[in-house]
Amino acid sequence: MLDKTTCRLISRTETLELEQKQVVALTLLSDNAGNVVKKSDILDTVWPDTVVSEDAIYVLINSLRNILKDNARNPEYIKTISGKGYLWLKPAIGKRQRVLGYKVRELGFFCMMVVVACAAYYVKVTGLYASEKSHELPYQVKQDLIKARYLLANHPGSETEALSLLKSADALEPNNASILESLVSVLFIKSIQGDSIRAEHRIAFDHTLKKLLNLHPDNKVAHLYKARSLFLFEREHMLADKHFQHSLKTANSHSHYGQFLLAHRQFKLALQHINQYQLLDPSGYSSESVAWVYLMSGNFARAFKELEKLKQYSKGSYYYHVCLQALYEVMGDEIKSFNELIWLMKRGGYTDEDIAEISTNFTKTGLKGAYTWLLRVDQKRLSIGQYSPPMSLARYAVSAGDSKLAISYLLQAVAQRQPSVMWVATDPKFTAIHNEPDFISLLKTLNLSL
Repeated sequence: MLDKTTCRLISRTETLELEQKQVVALTLLSDNAGNVVKKSDILDTVWPDTVVSEDAIYVLINSLRNILKDNARNPEYIKTISGKGYLWLKPAIGKRQRVLGYKVRELGFFCMMVVVACAAYYVKVTGLYASEKSHELPYQVKQDLIKARYLLANHPGSETEALSLLKSADALEPNNASILESLVSVLFIKSIQGDSIRAEHRIAFDHTLKKLLNLHPDNKVAHLYKARSLFLFEREHMLADKHFQHSLKTANSHSHYGQFLLAHRQFKLALQHINQYQLLDPSGYSSESVAWVYLMSGNFARAFKELEKLKQYSKGSYYYHVCLQALYEVMGDEIKSFNELIWLMKRGGYTDEDIAEISTNFTKTGLKGAYTWLLRVDQKRLSIGQYSPPMSLARYAVSAGDSKLAISYLLQAVAQRQPSVMWVATDPKFTAIHNEPDFISLLKTLNLSL
């Protein structure tokens, strides 16, 4: 099953994790099975409102081929049509077939269940369906709201279209809680897309959230996003904590509160809320969240035990391998950590030549050499579970032994308000620079402590 909400391919025995852009591209190719999908169509669909080169398409298609174990020269799934685009060679996903061992039966029932499951999951996770029994929405407004929710739940990367629909609905029904909740959700996503804060969406997010809270002071969705905003944007942690507690009800709220507590090194409480998240959301069982809490608290044996428990379900999961790579590294098993790093690089779209180069560096000086290659040689900066620049470069630098450069990149991440920097006090990657005066000063800027 291709679950577009969680970006996962799920079977009885394993789960394969996809990135949002990979889901969007795979859906586009599959939906046009038998027809050539032009490069321009891929650009417009995967990167709306963004200017990227055709190299980005090559990297994306290459990463899909790695996931599908496809061969570009003798393709089974994706064929390159020179000068035109790409052709999906299989029937559209969802019809009776086997893709990566995932056999799909009874198309009509399957499609219905996927839509229902995705909708139910999205409702449960985000709480977007507020009660509006006192007022029946006009037909067109209702259709815009339903379509926007469907896009957000089933088509990652469709936030721009969903936002347009919600703005239209809000213009006609400006005080409707359901519409405002959906607007707050999508504007928050738009505010942090690309691992940086987008000012124009942030302003709209703040305005809409304030309006929702004024109209509905006890709205739990509003309190959750207020808490996340105070934590990630404004770094007012005491006030964020109060709003997080006010939001607690859904799996999503417990998950985000657990991550907040983890950033503050409150490991026991973080674990309690992560466990509550897993109780409320069955799909949370395959999450690596518990392992991350143990990893960041220094309990490596328990972290490894958690990952072993998930192995049969998550061996193809991107985040499973990210966690395993980090765990092997902090445990000092450089060979296994490097093997996981290579898995992630192949998954991310790095070429055989890239793998050969970094392997040479690893042979000479171990993981330090591998991270030096990522820091000083690699120019692709692809996603391999280390976040995006400048945060990823800070991680590479500290692992390469360059503390000053690592702190310099961390300061850039702080200045850009990169969300991932908020876990810098907990991340064992930066243990080596905990006593550096500039690092301690940086933590004070973030209102964090060791």
